[in-house]
Amino acid sequence: MNDRGELIGINTAILSHGSGGNEGIGFAIPAKLAQGVMNQILDHGKVTRGYLGIVVQPISPAMAKALGQGDQAKGALVGDVSAKGPAEAGGVQRGDIILDLNGQPVTNANDLRNTIAMMQPGETVS
Repeated sequence: MNDRGELIGINTAILSHGSGGNEGIGFAIPAKLAQGVMNQILDHGKVTRGYLGIVVQPISPAMAKALGQGDQAKGALVGDVSAKGPAEAGGVQRGDIILDLNGQPVTNANDLRNTIAMMQPGETVS
């Protein structure tokens, strides 16, 4: 919960170093992600996720500099493209850098993965 009492995350695991207490490190997922999963289960009885058919890599500071991005890495580097997958059909190639998705900036590889996962199969992206 935040300081206004709003749910912002749900604990998924607590690492307590064998003491049985909860003074260790907690791991949580964002409430928005949990709500999306819950709604899919309630509406369809299962969870489905979007799929591009690519392996993405983070852009290191050195790569960002070499690509003319300065000190701030932006986007996600396409490390591999699955044969006959949606990305290949859309013309995505190994070595491409995805900077935005549907007009929204892609800040890093995890951002792209999470955004695609929240989409429905068959949804078109640009």
